[in-house]
Amino acid sequence: MGRMGLINSGGASGDNDLAQAVETAVINKRAGGMGLISGRKAFQKPLSEGIALLHAIQDVYLCKEVYFGLDSQGNGCLAGGVGLSLPGGVKT
Repeated sequence: MGRMGLINSGGASGDNDLAQAVETAVINKRAGGMGLISGRKAFQKPLSEGIALLHAIQDVYLCKEVYFGLDSQGNGCLAGGVGLSLPGGVKT
């Protein structure tokens, strides 16, 4: 059997959209996901905030420190609090 790509879609916009979007992207990527659909979280914000949110999501998928499967000690990857510093000052 082949692999099927997983793409998550988000929810309503709120106060901490950037952190939620980055955490969801990390969870999705570690689960083997291929992308994240972002609508209201990015487009109901001022332009600069929306662009920063979309760039943060892209940075997660481009970041080699976030990966599918087991870590270097053979443990399963957990979501959130991974200690990454993504471009734009976003920390996970």
